[in-house]
Amino acid sequence: MSKIITRKGLEKITEELNHLLQVERPSACQFVEDTRPIGVVEDNPEYLQAIANQDRVERRIAELRDILSDCVLFNPQMIKPNIVSFGATVEIINEDTNDIKKYTIVSIYESDVSKGYISVECPLVKSMLGCTTGEEFYFGDYCYIINNITYSL
Repeated sequence: MSKIITRKGLEKITEELNHLLQVERPSACQFVEDTRPIGVVEDNPEYLQAIANQDRVERRIAELRDILSDCVLFNPQMIKPNIVSFGATVEIINEDTNDIKKYTIVSIYESDVSKGYISVECPLVKSMLGCTTGEEFYFGDYCYIINNITYSL
């Protein structure tokens, strides 16, 4: 099943893939060549490290290619105003503590809680998807109110 991704997230993944292909992969291959042993492989820890690094680079390239082949670019024109969905920045209030939190709903590839970006697949988001401004929803032992919904992606 395809995953929705923002343009910013797509650009970030594409930049990382290009960096791996143009910089990291050639460097890893050269490191393997430079450390290739003449004798027994087990006697050369630098060579073993070079092989492990090359493997890490190749796995990440494959992972990013899989992500790019299975993602769909988020279309902001499909937004329904005042409904919590992908791409929304949602301000919620904990009814018990009056704590206010603000999150932007993004793909699993873009989530970074420290910056306020949470995955559309996270349980908290699943609890509030489809809610409207002023609506209550429950997550865990707490009741929250959707205080504000904006779209800026």
